[in-house]
Amino acid sequence: FEIRKGIAAMDGSAAPYAGCVNFYIANQEIFAAAGAKNGQALRDDVANFSTVMPTAFLTNIVGIANT
Repeated sequence: FEIRKGIAAMDGSAAPYAGCVNFYIANQEIFAAAGAKNGQALRDDVANFSTVMPTAFLTNIVGIANT
């Protein structure tokens, strides 16, 4: 996984987000089963360390650039 901290918008103003986390999941079915079992407890725990409720969504990697 990656943890990223927002530092600035493209115009130099404040970042539109505090940060983001990218999780790389090898098996969506296993991940979904874990979410069904533990997801609510994880969402409930957010209030213990943040005032911002995360937004979660799924994506597919469609390309990787050489760095």
